[in-house]
Amino acid sequence: MDSGKLTKSEAQVLAADVIRNAKYGESGYFWCDTTEGVNVVLLGRAEVEGTNRLELKDANGVQMVKGFIELVQKDGAGYYDYYFPK
Repeated sequence: MDSGKLTKSEAQVLAADVIRNAKYGESGYFWCDTTEGVNVVLLGRAEVEGTNRLELKDANGVQMVKGFIELVQKDGAGYYDYYFPK
């Protein structure tokens, strides 16, 4: 990194650490899945990181990760309703 530039791999690790440590409010947290549904970061759930969550359903049967991906690919941003106990 003498040039001040990060490799793609280094940048991905750094970004994952930033997301993993980001918080909102008292107990809020962020997570990250790729557009293929592979989890990159899920605070406190290291065993989930690296697994495919594309078919993950909430308590109401909503495929939440798939829904997020479809929303972002279609509209670029937005809100997506799903049920999660936290």
